[in-house]
Amino acid sequence: MKKLLLTPLVIMVLLASGCVVPGTDIDIPFLPNIFGSKTIEYPNDVIVIKNLKAIPSNVIPGQTIRVSAYIQNIGNDAVPQQDVFSGKEIEVQLYDYCQGMFTIQKTICNGQETQNTNSKNTCTIKALYPSQVVPVEWVLKANKGTPLKTSCDIKIYAKYPYQTKSITSVTFINYEEMQRLMNEGKFKQITSYITEGFGPVKPYLLVEDKQPIPVQSENDKTVFSLQIKNKGSGFVSYLDDNNKKEFQILILPGDIDFTQPGANGNKNLAENLKKCRDDKTEDGLPIINKETPKIICDNIPVPKVVPKQTTIHITTSVKYAYEFRKSVKVTVEPKT
Repeated sequence: MKKLLLTPLVIMVLLASGCVVPGTDIDIPFLPNIFGSKTIEYPNDVIVIKNLKAIPSNVIPGQTIRVSAYIQNIGNDAVPQQDVFSGKEIEVQLYDYCQGMFTIQKTICNGQETQNTNSKNTCTIKALYPSQVVPVEWVLKANKGTPLKTSCDIKIYAKYPYQTKSITSVTFINYEEMQRLMNEGKFKQITSYITEGFGPVKPYLLVEDKQPIPVQSENDKTVFSLQIKNKGSGFVSYLDDNNKKEFQILILPGDIDFTQPGANGNKNLAENLKKCRDDKTEDGLPIINKETPKIICDNIPVPKVVPKQTTIHITTSVKYAYEFRKSVKVTVEPKT
C-alpha cells in the first residue's frame, strides 16, 4: 500500500484545489471544503459622494460659503433602474447645515437653482448613468449671532433606490445514479456557484444540504437559508416612508423575490421559497449589525424527476433604498 506524504506545500495545493490531488482522481474525503460555495461578488457601493468641500471653510459672521458635492454613479446600471423603480429619483439632501450658525440661501442642482422654496436643502436627480457625475451646491450664510469661534460638521446624504440580484446554483442527483457512482468510487460532493450582483445590500441564498442532493421520491425535501447583508459604506433606508418603523430598519417581504427560469408546478423551488419568505418574514427582516437574521427554509420540495444530475439556478432579488453620507468641517470665527 502506497503512503502519501503531505508536505506543507502539497497541503496548500490541496486546500486551494478543493479536495482532489492535482493531476489525479484521488479524492481526500477527510479534508472538508473549507471555502464553502464558490462565490463571485460584484462591487458594493453604486451611488457615492465623490467629493464634498466647503469654500471657504473658515468664515466670519455674515459671510457666505459654498458647499459643493459631486454625486457619482460607480455602478454598471443607470440609477434608478427604470424597469424596477419607475418614477423614483435620487435625493441629495443637506440634512445638517448647523442650524443656528448658518441659513441656506439657495440650492443649485446640476447648475440650476432649485425653485422649490419649501425644500431648499434638497436636490433631486432623475437619473444618473454609469460613471456620470452631477454637481450639487448650497450657498450658506453665517449668522451674525455667533459670539465665539465655533466649528461644525456640515452633513449631506445621497439616497437612491436600488435592486440587487444574486444567482445560486443547486444540484440534484438521481438516487440510483449516486449509488452507482459511489460503488465505482467516483462520487464527489460539490458546492453551489453563487454570483452576487452590484449593490450595497446583497441577498445570500445558500443550500444547507450537501450537494448533489439525492432524489429518491417525490416527497423528498431540501433546506435553504436566506440572509441579507449590508456590504456597502452607507445606510439602508426605506423605499416608502409609509412603512417606516421607528428606530428599526426592516427588509419587507414584498421587497424580496425569487425566480427560477423554466420552472412550473409545485416543484418550482422559487415558488416554495416565496411561501417560506411569507411565513417567516411576515413582519420584515430587521438589519442588526449590518445583516438580517438567517431564516431557514427547511421544507422545500425537490424536483420530481432527476434523470442523472440536474442543476437549477435560482435568482434572489432584494429592493431597498440606500443612503451614502459625507461631512465637511466649517468654522465661524468672529472678528476680534
